Amino acid sequence: MESYENYEQENRKRKVRIEKDNGEIEYVDLPITHQTPKILHPVLHQDIIEKIGKIYADIKDVLQGTTNPPMNLESFELAFMGDVDPIKSLEKWQKIVRVYKKAQVSMGSDFESRKTIYSVLLYHSMGSLLPAEKEQEGVQFLMKLYDSSK
Repeated sequence: MESYENYEQENRKRKVRIEKDNGEIEYVDLPITHQTPKILHPVLHQDIIEKIGKIYADIKDVLQGTTNPPMNLESFELAFMGDVDPIKSLEKWQKIVRVYKKAQVSMGSDFESRKTIYSVLLYHSMGSLLPAEKEQEGVQFLMKLYDSSK
């Protein structure tokens, strides 16, 4: 997983799975960009903003260490404002953070471990882990931990 993350950061690209009409699977590189999302919810309730702030505080170091450019709180909040269902997104992020904290107990809390945990949980929550990544023991552990969490 680490070499994949390095590839992603160094080349600012993410492999995306494409299924062709003939059923063949291909992985293509797409550039990673941080564009300001379209704002669907210009105002979020104060309690939602506070919860977003707590999530950000819990994962700030990995957010800043795994995104290029580093993601700040304002960019993180803007993502929720551009989400069709910010409440559902908030619940997903709260789940990611709960599992992220739990996983550190058994997988380690050094920065590299936290970065890996965060990346796997994020990609798993979006259904975008690559097949080869899903085969790794640590990834399987995190997937099970995430799937069994409420």
